[in-house]
Amino acid sequence: MSRVIELTGEKFGKLTVIERAGTRRKRAMWKCECECGITTIVAGQDLKSGNTKSCGCVGKEKIKNLRYKHGLSHTRIHNIWWALYQRCCDENSSSYHWYGAKGITMCEDWKEFNNFHKWCYENGYNENFSIDRKNNNIGYYPDNCRWVDMKTQQRNRGNNRFITIGGITKKLCEWSEESGLHHVTILSRIKRGVPEDKWLSINPIPRRDSKKTSGVKYVYWHNASEKWMAMPNINGKSNYLGLFDTVEEASKAIEKIKT
Repeated sequence: MSRVIELTGEKFGKLTVIERAGTRRKRAMWKCECECGITTIVAGQDLKSGNTKSCGCVGKEKIKNLRYKHGLSHTRIHNIWWALYQRCCDENSSSYHWYGAKGITMCEDWKEFNNFHKWCYENGYNENFSIDRKNNNIGYYPDNCRWVDMKTQQRNRGNNRFITIGGITKKLCEWSEESGLHHVTILSRIKRGVPEDKWLSINPIPRRDSKKTSGVKYVYWHNASEKWMAMPNINGKSNYLGLFDTVEEASKAIEKIKT
């Protein structure tokens, strides 16, 4: 782990570092006082790089001057910019807790709308696209942002896990697209212990009929096929073993998997 450089007493733009304020996302955070009197928590990396030079007061002042001068206050691109600014810089915003408070910051230049507006049209802005961060652990900066369609953005979400089926690893959303199954359905089958080769099947597990019982635990009658189904519960998960002609065959299959 690299040694943290002491910044207490240093001045960056309008910010003066008061003291260390812990660590967020493996980045050293510092409590700073702005020339306007407001205190704020900033990542040391953003201070040293110049990405953050004030508590946001500079940007707010620019906003007052820009929101009604550029004639774009009610456009989609301005609404996107305003949403980014609030989530990263406005501590009173309901979304600040998930972004600014976690060290997700906004490029200092982008705090002025005209700069953001220029970057957008020079980097593929489209009315049907959304702004997306390539690395979700880093804030909104030109090198980390792009305009993409909704499908691409969904694939880049932090909670989009990778699933391996038949030795092939893909994102869950990709398996969902190929199979036509909802991603929740696939995850549910995995959690229930459905065999891997059945995860993408249309009907992975036959439904059991409760009207006819076998007298043997985990052996159920399957009315559609007129066979006995073996489905034991192992470690809290149901494991489908298949359909059998007799209760004895189903019971043996269960015993075999337990031994």
